[in-house]
Amino acid sequence: MLDGTTGLPLAESAVLGSWVSRSTCMAVEADGTAGQEILCFLNESAPPATLQRRMFLMDYSVGVLTESWSVTLAPDAGGDIRYVDPVVDLDGNGTLEIAVSSRAAGVWSTGIYQLSDGAELVTQSGEITGGSAALGAGGTQLLVTAAGTALHIWQFADTPSPSLTQLW
Repeated sequence: MLDGTTGLPLAESAVLGSWVSRSTCMAVEADGTAGQEILCFLNESAPPATLQRRMFLMDYSVGVLTESWSVTLAPDAGGDIRYVDPVVDLDGNGTLEIAVSSRAAGVWSTGIYQLSDGAELVTQSGEITGGSAALGAGGTQLLVTAAGTALHIWQFADTPSPSLTQLW
């Protein structure tokens, strides 16, 4: 992590794997302290590397970057991951979720995960994410996916148990 003004290093992490430099990362707010976390996606597979199709959360604290959690999303060989603006409050409850799609054995699925700890909440097989869209002024977001040539719209609910309901 570099200082935006001086370009000098602020923090360095432990070794995170062989192609971590190919990760795409974004600043996120996962624990209530602004500017302290980054969410990264790694979608690279070059043998003999492993753990290359995953997402992980890094936490900054006084000169140290620590991996808070890591979730393998797809197999290295033949896998893939996709996302469009992945961090969103899908149900409008103030808790952020991650919407990301993964491909394993030739089949896409879209998963919803908790940003805070990477826990998988719900998965919809056969769908690939296309982002989200606001549903009125209440803060709820609709999940947009595609399956083959059809677009689908889903509404996520975290309670009483995590679920996705297809609206169309």
